[in-house]
Amino acid sequence: MRFKTYLLEAIRDNRKTVTRRLVRTTECPYKVGNIYSATNRPRWTAARTKSNSNGGWFSVPIKIVDIRHETLLDINEDDARREGMLRQDNLSARERFFWTWGAIHGFDGQNPDVWRIEFKPVPESWK
Repeated sequence: MRFKTYLLEAIRDNRKTVTRRLVRTTECPYKVGNIYSATNRPRWTAARTKSNSNGGWFSVPIKIVDIRHETLLDINEDDARREGMLRQDNLSARERFFWTWGAIHGFDGQNPDVWRIEFKPVPESWK
């Protein structure tokens, strides 16, 4: 599961425990109970690097604990904080979420369907 570096750092620091992904298929590609690697590493072909290059990339193991189908505008202030957003510069966490979403996906005022994926860090003993 790929994340921008600053969002992956929020996962590592336990400030981000939820992510939203655009619905592209009828079933979410992630499954409750499974452990995934949250990473900032792009696909090696996209990065034009060798597949074994580390490039400062890192991963954090996470376990999916809940998945829900929602629309993007369903997000509330509390969930925006779970997305790793903080109130800053007179913007609420929810407003910062939309600013971040727009920077990553583009935001044209539409209300797309998303998978709300909640996760928790995997204990060191599980690695």
